[in-house]
Amino acid sequence: MNVQTMKKRGQFAEVWGRLRKNKLAMISLSVLLLICMAAIFADLIANYNNIVIKQNGAERLMAPCAQHWFGTDEFGRDIFARIIHGARMALLMGFGATIISVAAGLILACVASYFGGVVDMVIMRVMDVLNSVPALVISLAICSGLGAGTWQLIVALSVAGIPIHTRMIRSNALGVMGNEYIEAAKSQGASTASVIFSHMVPNIASIIIIQITSTVATNILMGATLSFIGLGVKPPRPEWGLMLSSGTDYMLKNPHMVIFPGIAIILTALSVNTFGDCLRDAFDPKLKGKA
Repeated sequence: MNVQTMKKRGQFAEVWGRLRKNKLAMISLSVLLLICMAAIFADLIANYNNIVIKQNGAERLMAPCAQHWFGTDEFGRDIFARIIHGARMALLMGFGATIISVAAGLILACVASYFGGVVDMVIMRVMDVLNSVPALVISLAICSGLGAGTWQLIVALSVAGIPIHTRMIRSNALGVMGNEYIEAAKSQGASTASVIFSHMVPNIASIIIIQITSTVATNILMGATLSFIGLGVKPPRPEWGLMLSSGTDYMLKNPHMVIFPGIAIILTALSVNTFGDCLRDAFDPKLKGKA
């Protein structure tokens, strides 16, 4: 085990120690773990074919009761079961799209920092052009072109997030490029991929983690927005934004149809954002309380 790896492990142990002392961080992490567990074991909690998507006209628009904790929708489907299964889609949008966009941004940022010059200029000018357009507009354009669907939504969210991640990671990668161990690796004949993934990436791991946690909530909200306007997940698949959209026609007499999906979106996004802020402060205590 080399010295850099030991230092990194020591840093992450120190960060975890700070997080454990932060009650807000532990509460938000506990909520996130609960949502993840619900998504993982959704099939054990409620059968997808018989409860989540199967229509039951005799039980349509039922208020919350012992049989249906969150009530039923306009097709008689159990809202609690649909929210539990909808957590899978929310996490897929949040973490899946974020990891893809961060990975793409990481590669572009490291390549730009490593080669510099014309390569850096071309990559960053393209990112500047994309960054000048709001991420939601980019997502809307991609979904409109590709059509509604789960994979189309993931692609749209992933592409929209690449510019900001590339800029943020590049600013840290440029600082790493000036270190002596990078020059030593180059002088020893290390390949470009080896320098990037063995020396650069481990030393910007903290900013990568922060970028992931700070973007998950944004992607969940954007995904729900796109589904709400009909450009995201297709029915009858349960998705919180889609459930909100279908519930707006009944919200005056059956408010439970929008209350519970809304709470699910707010609770998840708030927990991710809170934990992301706490994680940022844990990595750099000097930033505590700053935007």
